[in-house]
Amino acid sequence: YEVIPPTEVPQIQPDVVGAVMAVQDKSFSVQPNTKGSAGSQEGPVVEVVIAAGTRVYQDITKGGPGPIQLVDGKIQQRVAPYGYNLIKTGDTLIAWGEVRGERMVAEAVIVEVSAATPVP
Repeated sequence: YEVIPPTEVPQIQPDVVGAVMAVQDKSFSVQPNTKGSAGSQEGPVVEVVIAAGTRVYQDITKGGPGPIQLVDGKIQQRVAPYGYNLIKTGDTLIAWGEVRGERMVAEAVIVEVSAATPVP
């Protein structure tokens, strides 16, 4: 299925998508998911920093209230506000922002909570 991004985030491809490897306050070490790029298994770990103005959401497309919404055969991704302090190792971050080398100050982040993480 093709996924329609929610209106709460930039309507462009995210800058970083990957699993959280380590958490330190508002800084998250993310192993970028490089599926699709031939030959390279893993890119360098990127430090995703949550700033004062960063918008953080949880992906509730599958686990949210009501059925998954299809729009012209595409899945409408749905998000809900989420506390950055709830992000744990193993969660997946989808982040938009300014990447400088291996550090990124996030503008918006969607968290896909790991199945192993109990939902609060």
